[in-house]
Amino acid sequence: MVSLLQKKCAKKINKLSIHPFAERAYRFTNRTQYLFEPGLTVLEQIGSGSQQILHAIQKSDSLQLISGFEFAFFDINNIQLDDSIVLVHPSSSSQAYIECHSWNAVILKSLFSSIREDSLGATFDSINELMPENIMQEFFNAKRLSEEKLATITTKSRGCIAKQRAKKKRLKKSTIEQMDAESVLTMVLEKLHE
Repeated sequence: MVSLLQKKCAKKINKLSIHPFAERAYRFTNRTQYLFEPGLTVLEQIGSGSQQILHAIQKSDSLQLISGFEFAFFDINNIQLDDSIVLVHPSSSSQAYIECHSWNAVILKSLFSSIREDSLGATFDSINELMPENIMQEFFNAKRLSEEKLATITTKSRGCIAKQRAKKKRLKKSTIEQMDAESVLTMVLEKLHE
């Protein structure tokens, strides 16, 4: 049963971290480019006035977050537990429960309502790389998210997503080729100096 972390218990918490089973959802959130990026001082001021709602597993004097990190301006180093609403889930929660809860929060609460249009290709790749297959099956009824499915969800064309992914691959390839050319040049110069 989920319970509210009491203020007196919040004061005893010495460590706050991301639960290992929520780590992939957390990494996905950090990779995603949102419509409104942190660093905009007016928006940060607005965001700092609201209470954070965090979901966590409590282990003696530490909290392991399973969601709450998907919200704008989340900063694990600046959480004020006294000012937050912390819902504590049972420490016996299964891996499947924690993964499902964290991905549900990331996908449904933030991703499709505020993702930047020009980052759909990168988002597609991140979802397929980081989301566990059982969660993928639950959300998208498939083992992998297809470009067509993401296009339908975001009301964009499949071609838009494919072009972004192709551009990213070209940039990555040219960077690798540039690095290889620099390595060869460095080797030749070293041989000349011997």
